[in-house]
Amino acid sequence: MLFFNLIYNLVLIVLVILFFVSFAKFVYTIMSSLKLMVMMTHQINQKLDQILRHLGKTVEDAKEQPEENRP
Repeated sequence: MLFFNLIYNLVLIVLVILFFVSFAKFVYTIMSSLKLMVMMTHQINQKLDQILRHLGKTVEDAKEQPEENRP
């Protein structure tokens, strides 16, 4: 009977440890994917800013051209 109690307690302790290790791995994965999403969002914002600057220059160039020279 003592042997089975020892095995039961050992299995219980291993399961608790496994739970905490799995939870830590889950949190680490979420945090790393969040960092990646933030970096990707920053890159997308930079590209959008470049596009908007280019479009702004195009609009300004079109305003500077006389009416008869516009396509």
